[in-house]
Amino acid sequence: MVVLSAVVDGLDVVDIWGVDDSTVVAEGADGTRLEVRYPTVSRPALATPFEIVVTKPGGFDDDIELEIDNAFLKLWDLNGIFPSPAEERSGGHTTIWTFDPPDGETFTVFYEARIEPAAQLEKLRSRVSLLDPSDTLRVHFETRVRP
Repeated sequence: MVVLSAVVDGLDVVDIWGVDDSTVVAEGADGTRLEVRYPTVSRPALATPFEIVVTKPGGFDDDIELEIDNAFLKLWDLNGIFPSPAEERSGGHTTIWTFDPPDGETFTVFYEARIEPAAQLEKLRSRVSLLDPSDTLRVHFETRVRP
């Protein structure tokens, strides 16, 4: 049974073993794009990808504000956020990171972390939002933590 489940997971039919990820995208009317690479399934203590990419045609004139559910952030044993936010604040059930505007049209945040060792059999629906004065973009996703 173990070998069969490994084969099924290896063919990406079902996420069972190790770490699997996916990407969700939201696009605004002005061409702004929010892309989030997130874990679909992971295990405690494993390094797991979580990356946010914002693309804005013509570049960024203002700060970038990203809002993330606190319940999702609590799953992680954080090593660091790269680049570090210029400001971080609570929005109730969310955390809002503010980043200085980067040069160019693309901004990427790497969340360097592992799933918290105490997290077991979690199934969490979450979201990331780009808070933009002209158009808020939001993506939704689900992460499962297996023992």
